[in-house]
Amino acid sequence: MRMKLVSMALALGSTLCGQDPGAWETLPNGNQLRVVASDELTATAVVVAIPNPFCADAGEERVLGQAIALVREAQFAGRFPREVAIGSEVLDSVTLYHVVLPNTQPPETLRAWLDTLTKVPELPRDQDLLALAAARAALVADDEEALLPGRVLQSRARRVLAGVTVGGCSHAGSPRFAQQLTPDAFAKVLAKPLSAPAQALVLGNAAVGAVLRERLAACVVKAVPRRYVDAGPGPEFGSNDRILGPFAAFAVRAPEPQPSSLPFAVAVEIVRQRAQAMFGTYRYGEMQAGAPFVDYTFLAADPVCMLHRRGKNGARTEAPKVELRELLGRLDLEPFQKAETDAAIALLQREWAVPPFAPLLMQSLRLSAAGLVPRARALLLLGRHGIADAMVPSLDKIDAAAARAAWKSAIGNGVVWLGLAPASRGPDLLPDR
Repeated sequence: MRMKLVSMALALGSTLCGQDPGAWETLPNGNQLRVVASDELTATAVVVAIPNPFCADAGEERVLGQAIALVREAQFAGRFPREVAIGSEVLDSVTLYHVVLPNTQPPETLRAWLDTLTKVPELPRDQDLLALAAARAALVADDEEALLPGRVLQSRARRVLAGVTVGGCSHAGSPRFAQQLTPDAFAKVLAKPLSAPAQALVLGNAAVGAVLRERLAACVVKAVPRRYVDAGPGPEFGSNDRILGPFAAFAVRAPEPQPSSLPFAVAVEIVRQRAQAMFGTYRYGEMQAGAPFVDYTFLAADPVCMLHRRGKNGARTEAPKVELRELLGRLDLEPFQKAETDAAIALLQREWAVPPFAPLLMQSLRLSAAGLVPRARALLLLGRHGIADAMVPSLDKIDAAAARAAWKSAIGNGVVWLGLAPASRGPDLLPDR
């Protein structure tokens, strides 16, 4: 029934007027732009993927992206009308900057925002701003490498399983690099041109797309080869003095997001369903600890898929690992079912909705402009990974057997067991691999 409703929604969407799905265009300097125009919306969302400055050490690159995003946040503050919403999201290799502009505002309002992102500036002179941004980036990186249980385990898994890639570092990069980054060195990084082409997506007013095209065509791109070194395993944290119960994790090396790996995206959603059904409710704030049952986002190109379980307070370290082993055993023995696969595909098709959008989705986007950013973000990332719009409704062609084969193939490419014990329980309970 759910699949029939999805198919009906997609069919209705194809009859909509007032929408131009557009297509990706590559500008002479390599930058890419897609304008999804609609005269039915009350606001316009723009998402731009700006490459993080290349560093051979992925941890340095990732934390630099975070520090630069914090500088941009300060530069944007107070420069735009209150109704213009601005934000950013740091990923491996790129940072996504977004803005939502009410259509009552002229498109030229975004010129200053675009210039800040794409124009090669003079050396920044605000030493205090640069020092503060580096310090805040170091704090975030340190929390995710040493404090938040789920992120601690994920950081270790990334370093073990994804070495010599852009994802082979702690989740928020290297705190030590950011701590040692001087304002002068940081200023020189900010003054460099883009190290790879940028991608941008406009959802809404076509006139905003014209402004963006002009700015993207004028920006300087000096592409550099992106080859990464193995920065080593990094710090090993086997205990944590802020937790009362043990954490266990099973990490799987995820494939690169691309059309051929779409069955893996479906498989992860099936695993997510089964973990939820088996474990039920969370025990003690696992979400705040960065340790959901399944932690993986296909579009974000997460290098590892994490399966987490928190033990009860005072439990032995082995207890949550036993629960995870039971889940993995069932995944190995019990074939994926058609109903599970259909539900997983329906979820992805909702999250990755492509134009022309169905009437109900358009109505929700008109009523709440906040929903525009997730739509634009998904379209941009799908494009970055070479996944055409037509491939989203075609997810229906992935069957349970293909999804299960993708899961087994990923496990064959590399896994690691990890654990974290309360510090008060003593060294005898440190995790094994």
